[in-house]
Amino acid sequence: MEARILFMLKLCLLFLHGGAAGHHGGVHLGSQTAALLQWKSTLRSSSPALDSWRQGSSPCSSNWTGVSCGVVHRGRAGAAMAVTEISLRNAGLDGRLGRLFRDASAGWFLHNKGLCGNLTGLQKCSSTPILEHHKARTHGLVLAVSIPICIVIILSIFSVVLIHHKRKIPQKATVTDPRDVLSVWNFDGKLAFEDITRATENFSDKFIIGSGGYGTVYKAQLQVDRLVAVKKLHPTEEEISDEKRFLSEIDVLANIWHRSIVKLYGFCSHPRYKFLVYDYIERGNLHDILKNEELAKELDWQKRVAIARDVARAMYYLHHECNPPIIHRDITSNNILLDAEFKAYVSDFGIARMLKPDSSNWTELAGTYGYIAPELSYTSVVTTKCDVYSFSVVVLEIVTGTYPTEAQSLVSMGQHQEVVAMEDILDKRLSPPAIAENKEIALLVEVAFACLQTAPQFRPEMQDVYQKLALQKLSPFASPSHALTPEEISEKV
Repeated sequence: MEARILFMLKLCLLFLHGGAAGHHGGVHLGSQTAALLQWKSTLRSSSPALDSWRQGSSPCSSNWTGVSCGVVHRGRAGAAMAVTEISLRNAGLDGRLGRLFRDASAGWFLHNKGLCGNLTGLQKCSSTPILEHHKARTHGLVLAVSIPICIVIILSIFSVVLIHHKRKIPQKATVTDPRDVLSVWNFDGKLAFEDITRATENFSDKFIIGSGGYGTVYKAQLQVDRLVAVKKLHPTEEEISDEKRFLSEIDVLANIWHRSIVKLYGFCSHPRYKFLVYDYIERGNLHDILKNEELAKELDWQKRVAIARDVARAMYYLHHECNPPIIHRDITSNNILLDAEFKAYVSDFGIARMLKPDSSNWTELAGTYGYIAPELSYTSVVTTKCDVYSFSVVVLEIVTGTYPTEAQSLVSMGQHQEVVAMEDILDKRLSPPAIAENKEIALLVEVAFACLQTAPQFRPEMQDVYQKLALQKLSPFASPSHALTPEEISEKV
């Protein structure tokens, strides 16, 4: 009953908010910024043209590419700016425009082959939203009738909720420890602790879909059409002694939305269990797929190139678009999940930490053997360059189909031979790449060798790596280190 009441309350508040905004015609730069960033995150292929669109920046003061601003109001506080026009022609966009741009000019988005929407000159999307806005001529009448009704409903709901909670106070009097608040965040509200334990039959082994050094992962079906992955953490002294900070970091990570990052819905802390709740990704992790002879053959060269690009996009977002930057610390093929269409997602933020660029508060070695950057053998300072190294090992694993320990022999080969024959590197379970795929495979190998440099200062930033893969630009990174040139890599492709 309480959940139904809260849902009605949210619905009325949402309607009033949308109606009031439309009625008064107000424009707020902050809401425009949030809406544009949300739209960017939904694109299937975010063009480098949108790299300047970053969280924490303003379209009108940070020179967002393709965005024009103007003064929409002058008052005592000064001139109020807002986005007035967008020009993203030939930007290589791939996705849906959606209702955000329903009144936009079609000229803003011309010559983007992958873009769809209800604007003249663009292709129609394969599906349309279920709900549409009311006609403008009836909007005023609807507001005039619905606003008073919703106000009455809201007041009534508050009264019912207040009475309902007062009746439950004696039952809750025994709950004094905040660790007994048994809930996790979710896109529909809150899921009770009992829902998770019931769905997994109290974390029965038959629901296990994976395990690692930090916890065991279970598959849980909470509703007919909703599956989640529940990572039950192993108890550690660190979590017990610094749980307040850990919960704060999880709260930040739960607010991250990116198309190449597994969504973290929340964290539950209870004396019996501690677990993280993630979105469920169907095909499982990349490591298990590469290890299976039959499944590995399904990953053709085009799929493997796309997987590497997806991972680079996610790491670029974590390192350069989050403020402060987020260092994953354990980028491995076990932590890259594939959905039904072989789209890659970076997962496992149970060990991730928020880290400012000048921070050096890491006191323990983190990561998985074979993927750990060599500098962590003599320093405890974890930087974004450690993630870059781990990424290079994953890329070589994708290209070669071999376990990470083989990466060291590849590095030695690249350092002591003038030419590396591609047939000595590529996964022999697949047919040789077609001519059209040669450049992309050579680019992956070049990127991997550049990121695999022993000295961290010689490794590129993920921003450079992602732009290189997105633009498919076969040219050496600016680095004094020894690395394979494009000619050396592709000579025998």
